[in-house]
Amino acid sequence: MNKISVGNLIAFHPGYYILEYLNHEGMTQEELAERLNTNKKKVSELVNGKINLDDELITNLSLALGTSETVWRNLNNKYKEVKAKIDAERNLESERPILEQMDYSYWVKLDCVKNTRDFKEKVEELKRHFRISTLKVLSKKIFWFSIGLLSKRLNPRILLILMLGYKRH
Repeated sequence: MNKISVGNLIAFHPGYYILEYLNHEGMTQEELAERLNTNKKKVSELVNGKINLDDELITNLSLALGTSETVWRNLNNKYKEVKAKIDAERNLESERPILEQMDYSYWVKLDCVKNTRDFKEKVEELKRHFRISTLKVLSKKIFWFSIGLLSKRLNPRILLILMLGYKRH
């Protein structure tokens, strides 16, 4: 896929622009493959966003299409930058169901996290408190076991209280 989006973010893979160029110039993918000294499959993968630009491909594209390397490097960097934001947004949304199962106010009362209404801030506060990269870790039993080990043989009752920071349904 040469275009991905979430919300108001849209990332265009450099292949999107290559395809536009080919269409505008009336050039086939096969002809571009010959100019790049590669095969049609690689060009197809490129224009469909299945492979990324590397330094060699950037150099070869600039020669084959009569553009500068800077153009392709900038397009590639912008794509990676926006794609990273889209991936982060998607990851954050995937944590929503876990946060909704938790009683955030419980952790606020324990003074472990700051009181906030903002979803993103809640997720970041909990990740900071538990020292984890994603809330998905909280759904793993091994996490709670390791918390007990890291807390120097935490009393099982206290560990249970920590685990009950989840909402009871």
